[in-house]
Amino acid sequence: MSWAVHVLTLAELKRRMPRGQGSLDWAELLTTHDRSAYSAEAGGCFVVARDGPAVGGWAGFVRVAPKGCEIGQFVVRDEYRGKGLGTRLMQGLLNEARRMGYGRVVSRIEPWCPEWRAFYKGHGFVFVNEEDEDNDSGGSGAAMELVMDE
Repeated sequence: MSWAVHVLTLAELKRRMPRGQGSLDWAELLTTHDRSAYSAEAGGCFVVARDGPAVGGWAGFVRVAPKGCEIGQFVVRDEYRGKGLGTRLMQGLLNEARRMGYGRVVSRIEPWCPEWRAFYKGHGFVFVNEEDEDNDSGGSGAAMELVMDE
């Protein structure tokens, strides 16, 4: 497959991918934050990986500080995992965060998901609290942060 990663505003997303089109399930799309938080006006961003009508994944961030954003959505569908799609989505998100002037990106990684912890580490994220690195006992997840070159 030839995946293209598109940076879209919510308005563009709705226009280009109406409900039920392109295998995008709106119910699973925006569950972490209010949809308006992903708008460009609110300092948010949304990226979608598509190959024609197929949607393999999506990711988004919201502003949490003047120079900081939080990844609130990051989904790669099961059937497309292990093919580099997550890396392409992450690159798209980080490029857009830099373009928008963010110097820090944070994400909360659930302790029961060592694959995602390794994925974020592979992209330069570090644990905000060192004790979180070895914590796999449940809870709300460990904060991981990437400080980008300014």
